[in-house]
Amino acid sequence: MKMWFVFWCVFLVMCIGCEAHDTQEVQSDYFADNEALVAECGGVTRYPTSEVDFARLYAGRSFLVSGGPGAHLGRDILYPEGTAIKPIMCGRIVYYGPATGYGSLVVAIEHRLNRAVSITNGDGVRVMVTTFLSLYGHLRTSATPNGAALPWRVNMSVSPNDTIGYVQSDAHNGDGAEHLHIGIRLQSAADAQQSDGRYWLRGYDSPTSRRGYFAEPVGFLRQLANAQQLIGSHPAGTYLVQPDGQGFVIAPNGSTLLQIDRLTADREGYVQRAIPAEFEQVNCYLALSVYRARFSDQPGRRPFIGRSQSDPAVSLFYGDQQGGYHRDTFVSWEALLSHGYVADQIGWFDTSEWSILQRNHPLIGVARLQEGSLVKARDAPAIYVVSNGRRRPIFNWNTFQAMGYELKNVYSIPAATLDAVAGPLGPVLRLEEATTCRARGI
Repeated sequence: MKMWFVFWCVFLVMCIGCEAHDTQEVQSDYFADNEALVAECGGVTRYPTSEVDFARLYAGRSFLVSGGPGAHLGRDILYPEGTAIKPIMCGRIVYYGPATGYGSLVVAIEHRLNRAVSITNGDGVRVMVTTFLSLYGHLRTSATPNGAALPWRVNMSVSPNDTIGYVQSDAHNGDGAEHLHIGIRLQSAADAQQSDGRYWLRGYDSPTSRRGYFAEPVGFLRQLANAQQLIGSHPAGTYLVQPDGQGFVIAPNGSTLLQIDRLTADREGYVQRAIPAEFEQVNCYLALSVYRARFSDQPGRRPFIGRSQSDPAVSLFYGDQQGGYHRDTFVSWEALLSHGYVADQIGWFDTSEWSILQRNHPLIGVARLQEGSLVKARDAPAIYVVSNGRRRPIFNWNTFQAMGYELKNVYSIPAATLDAVAGPLGPVLRLEEATTCRARGI
């Protein structure tokens, strides 16, 4: 009884150039190492400052948000005047000077990858990219208004450790309050100029739409890191989707792919945290089987969630594949969300109806966070992935990014409830383990 009381106390607590836009994502300062293998010059990618800062949107200007002359083709990040900006990876400067809408300085850097990678463009299409441009607008060349100017010129090479400019004041940046516009153009400088003329540094898809030549910066950095490091071993419970749309769930043994259709994946809560995977990654698994749905599709036996007027606990009622009727009780609000449910789906029942439901659906146990979910304690840096009933700490940012995880999918819960909601502490998830391709013995 004491354990159930604790569970439901927990549940109650949890319920109770930019020429003029970007989606805000919750970021964490957990990861000090934001490097990932990528390119010719040392293979390092980074954020212009840090992953934490990258969440601070200016005026809501995310990728493809409408405003100004059209859909926004970059991400506007709010920074104080004088903030030092660094390139996302090594490359060659192809433009360094003023431009309309960007104020006194916009920097364009061309980057060449050591092999083609698959990137999602602004049209939502996966394209192969070997060369791309990163654009940095609303800058100046000195740390202070009258300070010494940086020495950069066109055709000079830069590395991720170099400062390429400083955030300009609102009076001289060409567009409102102090901020950085970062854009990712999926072309070389020569191709961009040929296809777009004087608009090749554009921050918007006007006068002619060019969104297919651009990529959303947050997703781009994640895809770039993921493509450069072959992830052939994901934790059990991970939902992978390959380019043709076919989805798989990693079996508890970690080496078997369970093929799952989209309807079942959606019904059982996997779709919301899908991880894109290349065919090469999928082929690293040793065996293929078919996912066995937990719930019955038969009318009258499909799963639903409900609670009584007098009881805060939300239960999952379902018919299993063996013909039985059962229920699980969600240990927390986050657990309910992780299984793909939302508040509007909760059915409310009076005392007599609730008694009948409980009698007809024997209690099996508690439903914790769905396998493959991400979780952290509030006011603590470590992020965990739930796998085989345990929460595994993710070693660093490089590992998190390479695995294809997204910070928007991390549940933040009270530290005292981690074991109850996400399971006991498990082994650390390191990149060395994740990059093992068992099918090739490496």
